[in-house]
Amino acid sequence: MKIQVEAPERFTPSAWIERRPGVPVRLRVTVRNGTEELWNPSQLHVRLASGFAPAEPIFDYDHDVVARPEERVPHGEAVTFFVGYWVPDTERVSLEVDPGHGYQTTVVTTR
Repeated sequence: MKIQVEAPERFTPSAWIERRPGVPVRLRVTVRNGTEELWNPSQLHVRLASGFAPAEPIFDYDHDVVARPEERVPHGEAVTFFVGYWVPDTERVSLEVDPGHGYQTTVVTTR
């Protein structure tokens, strides 16, 4: 698996999203399936920490901010999606992407 994460960007969640402490950000994640098998993203787990504390996720389907993609990814292809979080410290962010059992977890940090 090859995982690419773009820098966090602020966004305005939909009006129906309950506000939480912190700044709402979303990150664009791309996962490329370099295996010989069809990859099922239902195993995917993404976690974000901000200032060494877990950040609360935002699920806003109006802005394409989801927990994980739905579609299976064939060998050699990629899927791109957005994850969102309420981030108390935008200067110190680390994102952990775990593609599932049998795959290596990737951690991306801003510092």
